[in-house]
Amino acid sequence: MFRFGRSTGVIIGALCALRIPFREIPPQAWQKNAGTGTALKLNRTQWKRKLKEIAQQRYPSLKVTLSTADALLMLDSV
Repeated sequence: MFRFGRSTGVIIGALCALRIPFREIPPQAWQKNAGTGTALKLNRTQWKRKLKEIAQQRYPSLKVTLSTADALLMLDSV
């Protein structure tokens, strides 16, 4: 978790230094926009597979992985 937080800080710092505008989007916002429903009844693996399936439907020309699915769905929220 700390590694993710540190990487996020580096990216935000670079964007600010380069004066590139950005918005932070909470998971609830992009997941609602993606139409994912709720994750309450799913374990982590099932949830990630659901995100991958939705992303693959929206981006059929890309090779969507479990690692990239949520990033692609965040793009739809921007």
